[in-house]
Amino acid sequence: MGIIITESVDLIECADGHRFLKEIFPSGVGEVFIGHLVLDQGQFRMDVHVYDKPAKDVAKWGIWGKNYNVIVIDLLGQGLKEIEIKHWEGFGRGALVCTKKEKIFSLHQHGAGWELKISFGILAFQKCSTYIDGEIEE
Repeated sequence: MGIIITESVDLIECADGHRFLKEIFPSGVGEVFIGHLVLDQGQFRMDVHVYDKPAKDVAKWGIWGKNYNVIVIDLLGQGLKEIEIKHWEGFGRGALVCTKKEKIFSLHQHGAGWELKISFGILAFQKCSTYIDGEIEE
């Protein structure tokens, strides 16, 4: 049996069609919140809420800290192999780590008493949206 190499990649690098994401988050993203997760016949869709200020302004979103302070990245996963969720009701912000082992990607996020693991074949960037979380200081 040969050696199986597992490589860790940034969430942004994990998604096909990530060129736009790489422009606004060239150093990757920090802690994120999984706000929406839908399973459907071997695929999944997830909304990843990012609280990092983008490196590049996007005119249609307005001004960071005035018109928005969260960016939601909509991702579609195909070839769902396995999913494990522990204590979904306790989920919060955390690092979302992407690893690749041969042709299978895995996402892993955990915190105090909660955990998410998903293994799949392809993850595709769909779109971004924005919103204001809490009060915006003037």
